[in-house]
Amino acid sequence: MHLNRTRWLQVFAVFFAVTHFVPTKEKRRLLTVVDQSIPNFSPNNSTSTSNDLRLVAFGTSRTFGSGLGWKRKEQAFPYLLSTDANNLAIRAAGPQYPALCTFSMLGEKKYDVILLEYNLKADKYLARLGRRLRDRFPDATIVFLHLWMPFLYTDPSSKRNIKQMMEQSNVSKKEYQPSDLHSLVNQTDEWVFDDFDSSSRIEAAASKIGALVFHLPRPENAHDAIQQYGHYFKYDMVHLSEQGHASLAKGLDALLQSSNATRSDRVNEWRDVDACHSWYQSGSTNLKHNRETKMSQFGKKKYGLEVAPPLSWLTIDNPLPHRADVYISYMVTAPHQDYPAVSVELAPASITHAEGGVSESSSTKTTIIPTDKTNRYAVHVVKTAFLGTVPPMGKHQIQITPLETEAHRKFPFRITGVMVTSATTESAAASSLVTAIQR
Repeated sequence: MHLNRTRWLQVFAVFFAVTHFVPTKEKRRLLTVVDQSIPNFSPNNSTSTSNDLRLVAFGTSRTFGSGLGWKRKEQAFPYLLSTDANNLAIRAAGPQYPALCTFSMLGEKKYDVILLEYNLKADKYLARLGRRLRDRFPDATIVFLHLWMPFLYTDPSSKRNIKQMMEQSNVSKKEYQPSDLHSLVNQTDEWVFDDFDSSSRIEAAASKIGALVFHLPRPENAHDAIQQYGHYFKYDMVHLSEQGHASLAKGLDALLQSSNATRSDRVNEWRDVDACHSWYQSGSTNLKHNRETKMSQFGKKKYGLEVAPPLSWLTIDNPLPHRADVYISYMVTAPHQDYPAVSVELAPASITHAEGGVSESSSTKTTIIPTDKTNRYAVHVVKTAFLGTVPPMGKHQIQITPLETEAHRKFPFRITGVMVTSATTESAAASSLVTAIQR
């Protein structure tokens, strides 16, 4: 009887995916796929078509495969869907860098399937990333993933989330079993779930470019949600387990089949180009910087250029034939601020305009306080700040001055990347973001 029920649910999943299209002016398609876990799912299965498609994935540490160890490139869901998947996920980061650096990350490669996995980090940059991808790949099947996490459940009486309660229990990470999570959830009936309205932001971004939305189902009752899907997650209540990756891959494969995802070599010219540098996951950069600014490894294969007092500088180049926006990415912590505030100056540079004549670009200064006051959880993540707009075809200098001594903070200020991208009308919005960070 159980096998029949399982088979019925799988058939219903495909039927639901095929029939539940929500036509709108923007041709939006929203999907919720109910899936039964198949731990040995492989792109080599005869029922899988994903391995024939060129697939690229953008996302967070969950798409990256954090927690899977050396099996990451075998068991993370992008690789289960396609053994040749290009997994461009960046740990502890949102869509800011890929949205600004889509050209630098993809170049001239062609893709048929594009996955975007950003939940709590779904912001305006996710919509910008979606637009750039659709402009480039008009025929690609683009899928936004909306994946909830157990740690978003909070017990209002103790004001602790499930992750905090698990960490404070007698269960160690090594000994953890999904049954431990079930026991913890049964301690109260008053769980409150809050995903910061990420679902509506993801659906809005998808609707603008005719993309699909894959929702991991979440029953309204917390006990049912954990009972049915708790085993999809690891001890930290954020990252996916091996079974979670396998089940997600199975659901996505069914979605791609039902949506008739196919190969296409048709691409448009890049509307916006960029010249980006990231050393966050490589520890290597060819940007010139002063000797006191050191590359440092501060996490498991995470790297940053550490700012040293009294001043650190980086030389950047705008190779674009037009004005460009300049951003930096850097590390922040919350709710406690472990990095010092800094003043960042985009130094003047003399250039010759195409119209003739020489002009001096004005210097811009930005104060960055590397924390996130809006975050209620303990995080150590990458953020992005807009520094200013520079003239075409020339070198410029970024100067960073610490405003606090190391004695006041746990770590020196860490830079993880520099982005030079085509100037857009969003420059003003990015400038507003910097102002908000200053407050």
